[in-house]
Amino acid sequence: MEVQNEKAGQELVFLLKQQRNLYHQLRDLADKQTKIFWSTASPEELVRILAGRRKLLEKLREVNAKLKPIKANWAHIRDKIGIGERVQARSLALAVSELVNDLREISSSKEQTTDVLGDTAQLAHEFAQE
Repeated sequence: MEVQNEKAGQELVFLLKQQRNLYHQLRDLADKQTKIFWSTASPEELVRILAGRRKLLEKLREVNAKLKPIKANWAHIRDKIGIGERVQARSLALAVSELVNDLREISSSKEQTTDVLGDTAQLAHEFAQE
């Protein structure tokens, strides 16, 4: 039973790290997109950034889908995983929440982005709860 709990904790931390890293990349692309929008950069550059953003959003959807079963059983899983993984998961979830808030501020209100941000914000909120 402990091996299973250890794997659940490791999987949670792994997925939250992936999520955090993807959101860092998404924020970087949003910053580039804003700069290009106000510059004389080529339309091809903007298209490349938008394509990159679309790929990142798809990866985020995949990570969020993997996190949903953990979220559904979070109260049970939280009590079974080690304190170190709980602390790490909480820290990662808070970092993700901050990134989501940053993106909400700098992002245009694209429906695709908003849906993923909302899903992630909900997941991060759940994991950050003690």
